[in-house]
Amino acid sequence: MKDFIAFFGEFIVVIAVGGMFYAMAPDGAQKKYIHFAISLCVLAAIMGPMISVVSSLPEMLEEVEMEVEEHQVEIEENLTEAVISASRENMEASIIALLSQKYDIATEKLAVSVALDEKDPENIEIVSIDVRAEGISSAKREEMRRYLAEQFLGNLSITVSD
Repeated sequence: MKDFIAFFGEFIVVIAVGGMFYAMAPDGAQKKYIHFAISLCVLAAIMGPMISVVSSLPEMLEEVEMEVEEHQVEIEENLTEAVISASRENMEASIIALLSQKYDIATEKLAVSVALDEKDPENIEIVSIDVRAEGISSAKREEMRRYLAEQFLGNLSITVSD
């Protein structure tokens, strides 16, 4: 806004000075040339800011492009985090439902925590499963641990605790 006000201030000064020169010019052939020179000065005063804006346009476009790229990366990271979080929650709910149905245990007595290896977002792996089963005998907990190890092919750490 300051640039806009400064532009109009300079423009008014150029027109005022040009008007004074035109008024003081003697009549005759010289007045045409003075009018031409004043017109060129006014045109230069108008074109100066436009030229500076046009010359800085590539830099402005580059800044906008960089901001868009940063925003895009941020969105992708947030999306990846949301997908991982939703996957973890779905896995935990599925394991609770599986154990509840298989061993006839109320879902309120089970709590599952799944740890994921998130280094490669395209190949997320389960690292460990921690199951808390309230009021369940140790023999049944061991049976649950073996069942989960069998289901997940024994490639991860599985703990079932009270």
